[in-house]
Amino acid sequence: MKHDIILNGPIPSWDEGLPLGNGGMGCLIWGPLHALRFSMDLAGLWDLTPAPQTKRPDFSYRTMCRLVRQQNWAELQSLFDAPYACAAPTKLPVGAFELAGLPEQAYSARLSLQDATAELQSGAHRLRVWLAATTPLLVVELETTLPVRFVPKPPPYAGATEGPADPLCRPLSALGYPPPERIDQDGLQGFTQKISGGRYYALLSRSTVRNGRKRLLITVQTASSAQGACAACEALLMKSDASLARLRRAHLAWWRAFWAQSAVTLPDDALEQLWYRGTYFLGAGSRPGHAPMPLQGVWTADQSALPPWKGDYHNDLNTQFTYAAYLTSNHLQQGEAFLEHLWTLLPAAKRFAAEFYQTDGMCYPGVMALDGSPLGGWPMYSLSPTNSIWLCRLFYEHYRITGDPEFLRERVWPLYLECERCIRGLLCEAADGTLALPLSSSPEIYDDSPRAWLTPNSSYDLALLRDLYERLIELSALLGEPQTVCRSQLNRLPQLPADENGALMYAKDAFVRESHRHFSHALAIYPLRQISGKAPQEKACIDRTIAQLESLGTSRWVGFSFVWFALLKIVQRDADGAVQALRQFYHAFLSPNGFHLNGDFRKTGLSEFQYRPFTLEANCLSVQAVNEMLLYSQNGEIEIFPVIPADWRTCAFRGLRVENGLIVSAELTATGCVTLRLHAKRAGSWYLKNTNQTLRLEQGERRICRWTIKPDIQDP
Repeated sequence: MKHDIILNGPIPSWDEGLPLGNGGMGCLIWGPLHALRFSMDLAGLWDLTPAPQTKRPDFSYRTMCRLVRQQNWAELQSLFDAPYACAAPTKLPVGAFELAGLPEQAYSARLSLQDATAELQSGAHRLRVWLAATTPLLVVELETTLPVRFVPKPPPYAGATEGPADPLCRPLSALGYPPPERIDQDGLQGFTQKISGGRYYALLSRSTVRNGRKRLLITVQTASSAQGACAACEALLMKSDASLARLRRAHLAWWRAFWAQSAVTLPDDALEQLWYRGTYFLGAGSRPGHAPMPLQGVWTADQSALPPWKGDYHNDLNTQFTYAAYLTSNHLQQGEAFLEHLWTLLPAAKRFAAEFYQTDGMCYPGVMALDGSPLGGWPMYSLSPTNSIWLCRLFYEHYRITGDPEFLRERVWPLYLECERCIRGLLCEAADGTLALPLSSSPEIYDDSPRAWLTPNSSYDLALLRDLYERLIELSALLGEPQTVCRSQLNRLPQLPADENGALMYAKDAFVRESHRHFSHALAIYPLRQISGKAPQEKACIDRTIAQLESLGTSRWVGFSFVWFALLKIVQRDADGAVQALRQFYHAFLSPNGFHLNGDFRKTGLSEFQYRPFTLEANCLSVQAVNEMLLYSQNGEIEIFPVIPADWRTCAFRGLRVENGLIVSAELTATGCVTLRLHAKRAGSWYLKNTNQTLRLEQGERRICRWTIKPDIQDP
């Protein structure tokens, strides 16, 4: 009950609706009672028609380097930026059903995160809605004496051609699809829609009445023909209608198992809500066997237009932060959905490296379609090769936290080798003998202007380049592989550029002098933690880099900036600063249903951006921020409650995961007593910083430790 999403209807917009999802399908419930809308989404439903510019022979890194060198900005934009203005590739909206026949009156709405079930009530009219955890099926159960009907609402693909109100979106008609074919026969209602690639999808429902309760079952299926999509829907609806009780039991069991993995109890309600809602979005939006979460997960915008930013995969921050917390929260399957998808895209990444960069190895586009193809856009970021290093880092983190040697050998090591082959093919010798990329940038500094082409190497690129070779040296030692080339390459990389005060710069001649949403120059502080703060010089760099961000203010920040800043504060061990940033995010940038709406849409004065495009990365990153306040592990060292405010006299967590598969639970009582419970998934030893003790556990062993602290003298 404490973590339920509670709204008072009518819910005015789709991005405030009650969100249901099972990784493969999603639903948003919103609107007035007399036209209550069930907006559907299907993971992996894309138009993958390539933008024509991306198929030109001169769509290449070599051409991009030449045009930047010539300062030919007009041609550069027409070839590399313009593809993003094409309607496709893009994520596609599915459509909706509306409930007609109820009165126009207020209602109460509640979504139980515990069992992913929505309930709505207005007088004697009651609805219970759930999206089956193990089957692509939405179940709507309605108690009312009024005659009601469910009306299908296809997206207007063949509708008006004028642009949508949101400037980030393109009209659906730009795709050139034919009108939908409506279906209303044999108890089935809905439509089929032809999309690109000779494919079709069907959104169908089946209505029944059981024990005086009206029931609507909805599903979405794709096929190579309209008849095939309809047949798949009909078969599933008929089968599900006969086994709904079993599906409900499986649904409840899935969510019970999901929440059993981990939990937190905090004295700060805002932070606790951030943790539970972000964790729910991850569980509802990402499952093995389905496409991983793009910008909006399984809740593509229902606004009669293509989704903001095409609902794509942005690999200069968004995908990495969306999947930042699954390891420490002990929800491995949710993150594995993304890693396995990237692995299946490895052939496409190799083709992209060969065709665009003319190198060996592999590279994932910085802005990517479902099939791994490049979408273009601001080319200094969307076509930057170093973003792939950050994706490789996700594979490394999966190994580091799970300790899985098979994953290390079969996934992490091959991917890093392929990534390094591409990077090595691009690195050149600078005038001072160091290695540099031909082009460099720092997402998304100076937007799409000529100033965005920074002198190589930017701090962002350099931090990732150094991380690539540092990880390869570490992995080589673990696997007994030679590392001579990696050490040589690392030794030839320059150090991170800093100004006269020791604060990190964008590049060696580019100072941080204005507020900006993306702290890309501070990547070495977080998330890479190359600058740990243990040495006085490193601590000074962290302090001054953060102080500089504070002095420039938050006017050009968006929602994810506040969460990233909280994590910088955690590295700095400023618990109060971290809490303040997370509270600002919670109060100013979250829709009533918990969605991160990017801009300061409540107009609190924290940011000049007051728009409301919805993306998920900040929701998921806020979970990781809470996790790192409660527990941290690095290089075999673990610390319990490392960065919690002094006034947190009590707090607890259960089931968080640290290096080498150690499951950790801890409780702090008002008397200052800490109880620590450990469960080793793998044999190993860990140094517990709190007690200066090395703990050795065998696989499967459990242990309890206790000690007393004085909360008033904890690290700030």
